[in-house]
Amino acid sequence: MGEAKRRQETDANYGKKAKAQTKPSQRSVGRFSLKKVSKTEWIIWAVLFGVSFVAFIATRQV
Repeated sequence: MGEAKRRQETDANYGKKAKAQTKPSQRSVGRFSLKKVSKTEWIIWAVLFGVSFVAFIATRQV
């Protein structure tokens, strides 16, 4: 019996390629990620920002 056959019988992972490690940049960094924000949420935040900006400008004394 050849060495390769004997090792394959004893080790189920013999001859298989190792999986590539995931890079830290590919993992989600904490709970908050701008990629997870939906289009609707962006619109809501833009409207809220616009309303607060207009209120600020309207109450400013000249």
